[in-house]
Amino acid sequence: MMQYRSQTPFDLNSNTTHLFLAHYIPLIQLKLLRDDQKVIFKLTLPSVDDLYETLTTHPNVVRVVALSGGYTRLQANDKLRHQHGVVASFSRALTEGLRVDMTQAQFDSLLDSSIRQIFDASMANPVNRELHVHEKHKSVGVYHDVEEDYSHALL
Repeated sequence: MMQYRSQTPFDLNSNTTHLFLAHYIPLIQLKLLRDDQKVIFKLTLPSVDDLYETLTTHPNVVRVVALSGGYTRLQANDKLRHQHGVVASFSRALTEGLRVDMTQAQFDSLLDSSIRQIFDASMANPVNRELHVHEKHKSVGVYHDVEEDYSHALL
C-alpha cells in the first residue's frame, strides 16, 4: 500500500489538492493494473473544469461518477456540465425539495424533474471514447458488473 505524507495539512478545497488527488494518486495506482482490470471512480465534483479528464479517458477506467458534494442541485448540475465524461451519483441533490407533506403527484413531479435535470447535466459533455463493455470480473478487490446498456444506471 502506498502512503503519502505531507509536512503541512492539505486544504481539501484547494485546486492544488484536487489536482494531486485527481491525477497523481489514481494514475500511480492505475499503472499497477493489468489491461483486463477495470475500475470505477466515485469522486467529489471539482472546482476545476475537466479535472478528471485523464481518468475518464484511461483504458482501465470504466466510469467516473461524481458526488454532489453538498452543493444544491442547480450548483452541482452546473459543475457537472464542465466535466467531460463524468456522470452524476447525486443523492442529496436528487432528493432536494422533496417533503413528506407533498401529494404523490407533487412528489413524483419533482422527482421526475430532478432526475431529468441531473441526467441532462450528466450527458452534457460525454467522454470522447467508447465505453468499455466487460464480463463480470474482479477489479482491485471490488466486484462489479458493467452492462452493455448504461442508460438506466447513469444516476
